[in-house]
Order: sequence, then structure tokens, then C-alpha cells
Amino acid sequence: KGPDSPARARRSRSARRSRSPRSRSARRAAKSGSSASRERRAKERKAKKEEKHDKKAKKEKKEKKDAKRAGEEKKDAAKPKKDKDGLSVEEWNEIRKGMGLKPLKS
Repeated sequence: KGPDSPARARRSRSARRSRSPRSRSARRAAKSGSSASRERRAKERKAKKEEKHDKKAKKEKKEKKDAKRAGEEKKDAAKPKKDKDGLSVEEWNEIRKGMGLKPLKS
């Protein structure tokens, strides 16, 4: 085997065609798959596409919910927290400071 010779001898086109007794249309149909398998693949693609869409919608909904929650937490952090009796931690710390006690953790 030299560098110019192919590794395996190729058969002529007519020899390759004569090997299979099926018609050209039958070979083409076999190559592309039967209509039932084509329909099945189409259904699978459609189901996969719908599943992907559902996942995307679910993800967007979750992100929106998380963003809303983060906004609420940010809003809550901006104003002082109130206890049961209506005093904030800062107000309690002022009272405790006047009494000579340690301040509360905020």
C-alpha cells in the first residue's frame, strides 16, 4: 500500500446499487426512517420543546419571586425593626444606655 493508493478499494456506483435489490425510493425511505418513526420523533421534539419552555417559564417565575423577596428584605433593612411594644432596637439601646446596661444586638 503506497501513499497514493486508498486503504480500501471502492466499488463502483453501479456495483454498490446492484448490491441492494431495493428501489431508489425504498432506499431513500429507509434512510430517512419510516413515517411512523418520523411522527414519533416529531412528537418527541415537540414534547422536549414544551418541556424546555415550561422549565424556562418556571425559572423566570422563580427569579421574579426571588427579586421581589430581595426587594422586600432591602426595604425591611432600611427602616428600624419594631418590637412588640413599638420601640426599635436603637430606641431600646438609648434606654438601656441611660440605665447603664449593654446595648442590644441589631
